[in-house]
Amino acid sequence: MIEKRDYSNISAATHGEDHPINDDPLDFNCIKDEDGDSIDFNCIEDEDDDHIRIEDEDDDHIRIEDEDDDHIRIEDEDDDHIRIEDEDDDHIRIEDEDDDHIRIEDEDDDHIRIEDEDDDHIRIEDEDDDHIRIEDKDDDHIRIEDKDDYHIRIEDKDDYHIRIEDEDDNCLGYTALKMIIVLTVPIISVVPY
Repeated sequence: MIEKRDYSNISAATHGEDHPINDDPLDFNCIKDEDGDSIDFNCIEDEDDDHIRIEDEDDDHIRIEDEDDDHIRIEDEDDDHIRIEDEDDDHIRIEDEDDDHIRIEDEDDDHIRIEDEDDDHIRIEDEDDDHIRIEDKDDDHIRIEDKDDYHIRIEDKDDYHIRIEDEDDNCLGYTALKMIIVLTVPIISVVPY
């Protein structure tokens, strides 16, 4: 866990004005200690208890890591490129590779994966308990799958082209056989003896 520490004795020189780093810790050009000595660096490391590493490789390139207890990694590779990872307990990964490209993964308990590859391209997966997969590859192209208990697959490949499958007990072959029997019973009943 990242501990909150008191950095009130450190000031940042930005735009010709000194202010505490707590005001805006990511907007600085150099750091001054309480003696007035300028420290120009882009990396802050705590190699002991918390193993916290903060890097500002450029104005928009921010990387924060906690390599010990929580294994939290936050990256801002550009204005819209945000990556958040929790590699330990929850295994949560959040990526925003562009404005509309959001990826959220929980690889541990729930195994939930949510992707938004474009405005209308949404993919949701739950690979553990319910094995639910929902895809929206276009406005009218929706696919929903439940691979566990009911094995239900629903597809809408076009406006009027809907496909529903039940791959478990009520398979399509059995359903087709029932439909044939239902359709042939009236025909048989009208045949004279």
